[in-house]
Amino acid sequence: MKTHIWNFIKWTLAAIGVLLVCLLLFLGGYIAYLDWKINHVWTSARIENITGLKFPKCKPNMSTRGALYDFCDVEFKTTPSDELFEEIDKRIAAGDTLWKKDGDAYTFFINWNYGFPAPKGEEKEKYGSFRMSITKGEPQALIRYGHEYNGHSIK
Repeated sequence: MKTHIWNFIKWTLAAIGVLLVCLLLFLGGYIAYLDWKINHVWTSARIENITGLKFPKCKPNMSTRGALYDFCDVEFKTTPSDELFEEIDKRIAAGDTLWKKDGDAYTFFINWNYGFPAPKGEEKEKYGSFRMSITKGEPQALIRYGHEYNGHSIK
């Protein structure tokens, strides 16, 4: 009788252990997914929060992981307007922007939490960088981004 009870207890503990491991794996995967979604999904609203300019609706085409940064090609549903580029030109002329211009190519670059505040909607405890390159008349943009926690790069 004791053998049957002991076997039952062993199998019960083993089943509980397997369930706990599965639960921990599920939770870890879910947390990793949420982190990926927060850091790798680029919408026009998120781009607007970072750059301070309104962009047309967009969708990511392709993401590539690099050694230090991730890259994302973004396609706008409509080509950004001339008014958007005129606003960028005004900001560049005023000298109070992070935009740079080279011909028809425009680049926005920002680091945060290196003594600089995080843009609206970005995590304040992360060290991060964001670079967006866009060319006037083209419906695509290239985004390069990276994040670090306490000086350690994460992807």
